[in-house]
This record gives sequence, structure tokens and C-alpha cells, in this order.
Amino acid sequence: MYNCKHFFITPVILIPLAIFAFGIYCLLNIKNPFVISAKRIFVFGTLCTLISLIAISAILFNYIKEYKNVFLEYKKGNYEEIEGYVSELEVAPFLGSGTDSFVIDDKKFNSGIDFGAGYKRGAAYGGIINKNGLHVKIKYVPYEDTLHIMYIKIIDG
Repeated sequence: MYNCKHFFITPVILIPLAIFAFGIYCLLNIKNPFVISAKRIFVFGTLCTLISLIAISAILFNYIKEYKNVFLEYKKGNYEEIEGYVSELEVAPFLGSGTDSFVIDDKKFNSGIDFGAGYKRGAAYGGIINKNGLHVKIKYVPYEDTLHIMYIKIIDG
């Protein structure tokens, strides 16, 4: 069984945070006597800082949008429920790109390596949905042409 109880920010934000810290470090070390060209270090530090701030803003904007429109809606009880048998299961390869997809009563769901709210564990990584014919109950929140899976229960498998 899977139930989405928490919504954490994606670890991808660590990359622009590291670039931001490096940019600030460059800007703080312009006066260092071992710096060959203070102007180049200033331009490089400024570019790192600005680009990373744009990336951090985009990630946070997306996080807040999904938190508000998916996770909070699920917590308020604004979700749809479906019960049926898994069919047309397509499993993404281990260490490959893509997501798993499957169909239940003409509704197509995706799970796997993806960022955002809901169930993301693919079958190659020990996910619950791992074969056709599973009888499952799913609670999901539809948002931006995606059905975000928030609850899965295997009825019989």
C-alpha cells in the first residue's frame, strides 16, 4: 500500500544551490591576491549567482504550484477514486529514462522517475504496480493532463 502523507521538495534544488554558493564564494574572493583577473572572477561569480537564482526560482515556483494544486487538494478530499485491474503495463528500464505507464478502466497512469507530487516508484525499482492483472484501488488528483497517484492499495494480486 502507498499513501502520500508528505510532499518534500525535490533534491534537484541542491544543484543550483551549490552553484549559487560557488558564485557567492567567487564574488567574496575578488580581492584575493592570488586571483589573476578580478574582472573575470566578478563576471563568472555574477553569472553563476544570477543563473542559479533563476533556476531556484523556477524549481520553487513549480513546487509551490504542485503543492497547492495536487497535494493540498488530496488532503482536502478533492480527488477521484478508481478500482480495477492493471492492464497495458509498460515498465521503464532500470537505470533508463522514462516512466512506467499502465491503464485501469480506460484511465492511463504514469509512475516512475519523475518529480512532483504523488507516487513515483517504477516497477524496476520495487514499485507496487509491477504486473498486469493486479486488482488495485487508486486515489488520484488530475492536474495538467496528468493523473497524480496519491494512494494505491493492492486488493488482490
